Amino acid sequence: MVSPEQPAVRATVDQVTEAAVELARTSSLAACTFFGVSAVLRLTVAELRRVVPTDDELIALVLKGIAGRTLEGMPEPDSEDVASWRHWPLMFLGNVRAVLLAHGGTARPMYARIKSGGDPGPQLVNRLAAACTHGGLAPGWARVAAVDVLTEAVRLIAAEDSRRPTYGEVEHVDGARRYGEVLRTAIDLFGAATPVADAPLYR
Repeated sequence: MVSPEQPAVRATVDQVTEAAVELARTSSLAACTFFGVSAVLRLTVAELRRVVPTDDELIALVLKGIAGRTLEGMPEPDSEDVASWRHWPLMFLGNVRAVLLAHGGTARPMYARIKSGGDPGPQLVNRLAAACTHGGLAPGWARVAAVDVLTEAVRLIAAEDSRRPTYGEVEHVDGARRYGEVLRTAIDLFGAATPVADAPLYR
């Protein structure tokens, strides 16, 4: 069994984390952060897939190694500043979804089960939310992050199936608008509750 602590795995995570951290810290717009960090992470997906054999390990690796460390050292968001408040979940989710959704073993079976009438939503949401919470997000945001990842997987795989461009291939997209659309779709799919505007992002 390949361990996330093995040198090859850790080196890959360290490399992509540092690139993501630097990019996130120098980006001032939520949409730029979302797409920029996602692009950096996508470049290392093949290597992560090679050294991390299972979905659970990949999820733990990404959430604890990349997402947690990207948030480390950044200023606390001002809950009274709506623009600032909306920026942080976009950045966090951009980190997480880029790797999880490019890893076919996570997205495709989940999409197939939904498409065939199965309902993996509650189980997957709970598993991802637990990992997000362990990575440092407040419980309410952890659930939003988990639902968002699953919903985005549905959207991306559906786009692939119909041969439409995925979000990562679209040059100009309003990140905040997309985030709202994803959450609304997540509510429809999984019945998740959105956090109130003053809910803390960090535990």
